[in-house]
Amino acid sequence: MVLGRVHEVRSLDDGQLLAARLAIASTYKGKSDGSTIGVVQMRSSGARPAQFAEGQTVLAFLAPAPRNSYLRQQVGEGEHWQAVDENGGVLGPQAGDAALLGALGEQMAAIARGVSTPESRRRLVFDLLRTRTPVLVADAAETLGEISGLAESLTRDEQKLLEEAIGRDDLLAAARAVLIRAVGAAQLRALLPFLQKLRPKEPAVRSAQWDALAALGAPLPAEELSERIADKDPEIRKIAVRELFQRRGTAAIAEAGRIAATDPDEGVRLAAVELLGATKSPDAIPPLERVYGGESWPVRQVATRALLEIGGEPARQSLLRLVFAPGSVDAQRYAVAALLISGVKFDDPIMQKIQKEHPDESVRELAEHGVHLKEH
Repeated sequence: MVLGRVHEVRSLDDGQLLAARLAIASTYKGKSDGSTIGVVQMRSSGARPAQFAEGQTVLAFLAPAPRNSYLRQQVGEGEHWQAVDENGGVLGPQAGDAALLGALGEQMAAIARGVSTPESRRRLVFDLLRTRTPVLVADAAETLGEISGLAESLTRDEQKLLEEAIGRDDLLAAARAVLIRAVGAAQLRALLPFLQKLRPKEPAVRSAQWDALAALGAPLPAEELSERIADKDPEIRKIAVRELFQRRGTAAIAEAGRIAATDPDEGVRLAAVELLGATKSPDAIPPLERVYGGESWPVRQVATRALLEIGGEPARQSLLRLVFAPGSVDAQRYAVAALLISGVKFDDPIMQKIQKEHPDESVRELAEHGVHLKEH
């Protein structure tokens, strides 16, 4: 692990290989021969972003590059190094300035040597938050809960760092979501007013916000949840339906049934149907039967799985009703197949009823012989 300045950058073999020299300012871990070393990056026809650019100061986590014939042909003899990781192996200006990179190197080296203190580990977590690298911010979030007594001792500067990282538009939504949930898990109530005012556009961040608010004992107000269920963004409506079930459980069945039947977005309807099945409640059967009879095959398939998840005699009787319900023969056959999957035998009274009374021959044959259902 070294801190150094990049120079003599060369693009070789039509962009497939990047070679540079790295003038080392500090070595935090390991040994290097001389104050300047050769570094390389295999770029797969130039598709990967360049890790080294002329004049940049970088914190690099390096390992010896393979001494194969290709590398010798391109860069000559001598030892060369490459990043241990394509994504986070080289931290440059996009992560922070030279002072921050140097501080990160020193703190990481101390941890590696086993000589770090709780204070230095805490400082590292918040220094990682200062970076603009998603993987480092996510690392900081995962370590946040390991800081003893953080909720009681959080300083105003640390709180500001957390709020700035959560609010940054240049940070990937996934990293921000991890950080927000970590704030909730660590019970950092000082950030509660900030989280309550937060209005993220990304559904993943919005979902994390709601989880954190609930963890901090301040779940989304019911009226705001109702607004989100009617949001213009279908992704927001999806997480609102999940929040509805987390909050109300089986009491949300009627509302979820309405959403499953009427929402204009199929993805939202599918999410509602899945959650109806997850309740495992017979009360969810009537709305599942209603959406089964619609025109969407994906919704019908998920509704069938939901009925199978509920299981038991109520679900079997539901599938029997669907076999005889008005609609397409394919939908009726699909319900027969679901009965067979649920374990109903050919000589079961349910199957015998279908065999004897159903008006369509193909449905009767499926109930009697188990012919494979056509794919849709």
